[in-house]
Amino acid sequence: MNLKNRSIIILLILLFISCRGQEKSEKHKGEVKKERNYDKDSTLINFSSEKHEYNIFPDEVDPKSNQILSVNIQITNIKTNQIQNIEYNPEFWYYPQELTTHSFYQSKDSVIKTGFGVESYKNIVISDFNFDKREDFAITNSEGGNGGPSYNYYIQKEDGQFELDDNLTNKIRFFPVEINNEEKTLTISHPSGCCKQLTYKIQLQPDGEWEEIFYELKDME
Repeated sequence: MNLKNRSIIILLILLFISCRGQEKSEKHKGEVKKERNYDKDSTLINFSSEKHEYNIFPDEVDPKSNQILSVNIQITNIKTNQIQNIEYNPEFWYYPQELTTHSFYQSKDSVIKTGFGVESYKNIVISDFNFDKREDFAITNSEGGNGGPSYNYYIQKEDGQFELDDNLTNKIRFFPVEINNEEKTLTISHPSGCCKQLTYKIQLQPDGEWEEIFYELKDME
């Protein structure tokens, strides 16, 4: 086959592919998925613990990517009906598609073995993270990569108000694999890079500060 005939055949093939693509495009025209509409009154997450009712409303959501840009966390004290509103701007959080968006870890257990990924990538987790017998919560900040999601930690103060704990948030980020109420320690373990596993333990000191008491970086098994 000479070069001229080969060029003609290639041209015919390209024209055929182009026509097929146009036909497919015409066939699916008008079948674009409708964007989901969100409003500030729609409830993103709703559940109750023993002492509080939690409602999370979407303030701002990217309609194309479903990424949540801002939410309002409304916490109601069941006994006093006192309401606290927290404006929260997650770093990277998609609109959840499942109803099971929260977890509980009761502080009455001396040692809570949460394990790896047992939080099942829930958006909000209730527990006592600073061992003061009061209910706290961790909420998704970024859905993350191979290390899993990172969390921001809100601690309940003596007056019942929840405040972001920058120190705890910056030291943990990932969800702890163990919460030890007796030793007042949190153990965190997550992948580091492609082939390492990072494990460290922080302990709450009498002055309220966290101190790292264990650190290990080893090859993944």
